[in-house]
Amino acid sequence: PPTLIPTQTPTPPPTPTLAPLEGVLDKDPALVQCFAWPYSDDADPDYDGTEIAFSFYDSKGDLIWLTNITVAVDVELNIAVYNERTGRWEIGRLVYQGSTTVSIGEDTPGGSMDMRLRIPYDSIAVDPDVDHPTGQGKIVVHTLEQGEFSCDLPVVKLY
Repeated sequence: PPTLIPTQTPTPPPTPTLAPLEGVLDKDPALVQCFAWPYSDDADPDYDGTEIAFSFYDSKGDLIWLTNITVAVDVELNIAVYNERTGRWEIGRLVYQGSTTVSIGEDTPGGSMDMRLRIPYDSIAVDPDVDHPTGQGKIVVHTLEQGEFSCDLPVVKLY
């Protein structure tokens, strides 16, 4: 997964060596939809990080089944800040920025309806004593031939 050296004001990590983009989606995608939720890697009841899943849809709104494809993904996560004047939650400072590649290979029988990546909480630069535990995010998915697609994550658990 992408990594970031935790700091109060994160700086972009060095550009990682990414796997080459491969494959073409069977249908032309019109949009990508994404979701985020906490994950746990062990029997410990505490969560270990945030998992992000994304799926492609064609112009008719039909899910595109994924087989034998590698895409590049850029992720940004921001803390949520409550504005007392407006009574609304707003996007706060950047607490995570990273890039990675995600693949669905031939070894996935029948393919997959989504692609997933995980971000460990210790890679997200938050201060639990000050910052709200949820934030907002954005992913940009880059495909080999079919362009790039972005998706907003309205709620992401940050710690």
